[in-house]
Amino acid sequence: SVTLHGPVPKPEGRLLQKQTPIHENLIVQRKMTPPGVGLELLVAAVEDDLRQAFDGLEDFESRPFDFDDGTTGHLIPFRCAFGEGDQVRQFHALRLDDNQFSTLTLTVDGFKLNDEKRQGFLQCLAGTRIKDQ
Repeated sequence: SVTLHGPVPKPEGRLLQKQTPIHENLIVQRKMTPPGVGLELLVAAVEDDLRQAFDGLEDFESRPFDFDDGTTGHLIPFRCAFGEGDQVRQFHALRLDDNQFSTLTLTVDGFKLNDEKRQGFLQCLAGTRIKDQ
C-alpha cells in the first residue's frame, strides 16, 4: 500500500476547536486476483465492506468510472459523519488490469468540498498511474 498526504492546511476558526482535523489523503492498494474474477464481483465485495465498515453512509453511489488511459473501472463516492459535527467524503476508484485489482481511496473534508474541488479530485483519480514493480 502507498499512502499520500496533502499539505496540512492553515487552521480555520472551526478547526481550532477540533482535536482531529481531516487532512486530504490518498491510499492506494493493489492485490492479485484469481484468474476469471471480474470487476463486477470485486466492486460488489468493496460495496459490502464499505456498508459494514461505516454507519450512516450518505450519498452512497456506485457507477462506472473512466480512467485517462482508457480503462473503465468503478467509482464509489459517499459521505459520512466523523466525530462531532464533522463530515468525511470518500471516493473509492477501482480498476482491474489483468489480474491486478487496484483501489484508490481519496478522503477529504466534506465541509470544504465544492463542485470545483470535487471535479479536480476526480480528474486526479482518473489520471493516477500505478507503476508495475
